[in-house]
Amino acid sequence: MNGKIGIILINYNGRRDTLECIKSIKKSTYSNYVIIVVDNHSNLEERISDCENLEGVVVRILGENIGFGAANNVGAEIALKEKAEFLLCLNNDTVVSPDFLERMISAYEKNTVLTCRINDYSSRDKIWYGGGKTSKVFGTFRHQKFSMSRYVSFVCGCCFLMPADIYRKIGLFSEQFFMYCEDSDLSVRLLKNGYRIKYVSDAVIWHKIGRSADRIKGLKLYYTTRNRLIVLRNWKDYFCPLSWMYFYVTRFLVVLFLLITGRETGDIRQGIMDYQRGIEGKREKL
Repeated sequence: MNGKIGIILINYNGRRDTLECIKSIKKSTYSNYVIIVVDNHSNLEERISDCENLEGVVVRILGENIGFGAANNVGAEIALKEKAEFLLCLNNDTVVSPDFLERMISAYEKNTVLTCRINDYSSRDKIWYGGGKTSKVFGTFRHQKFSMSRYVSFVCGCCFLMPADIYRKIGLFSEQFFMYCEDSDLSVRLLKNGYRIKYVSDAVIWHKIGRSADRIKGLKLYYTTRNRLIVLRNWKDYFCPLSWMYFYVTRFLVVLFLLITGRETGDIRQGIMDYQRGIEGKREKL
């Protein structure tokens, strides 16, 4: 297998990380790829542009921040125009091992999306994602730390390889979320459409965990709260009714913990209220 890979990177005020990621990709032992950078309306000093050292990189600069999922969808369409047979969605704040692409493409199986071992960039041997599990009972999506390759039920949006024919049939990310939980929604959609998710343990990347979300206070709490509820609603025929109760009980416990420790709880409450109001996409005020 020597199919062309369209590698999609989303840059949002992370130029240094993006350039480091590109540098690591260009050291790959696998050469049949095209790098596509979608700049999601970064500040001028953080924007990726054609004037930089980006030979062989396709750059698309967006006029507004359309969100993580939507920006990846833009990249996917560019990848198809570049005749890519596979789409690799890869966080820009990652670094890949030289044999990463080769190991991923070697593990290709029909009707299967591939994911990899994702280690902590700051602690090189520590596994952050080693496969994932979706619970139908509790409506949760959890990282695992499997040492061997296997089929799993949750693919992390940080890195996965999707054959272009699967993309053409079911699409990539839903644009309801803006950021967070797109991968949860995609995982259920893949499984319900009869596709498999395979974790490739010997394909390794390193991830600068939390680099993007930590820039804006409350970002993660708000979006993970609201968007988890959207996922449960989208796939209510897939999850057990207990999953709703589990969600609200655990949110209550998180709010209680935050109150005891003197921290703000408004982002969780706002996430629940916005879900109930049918608000999707970008939250305008943070």
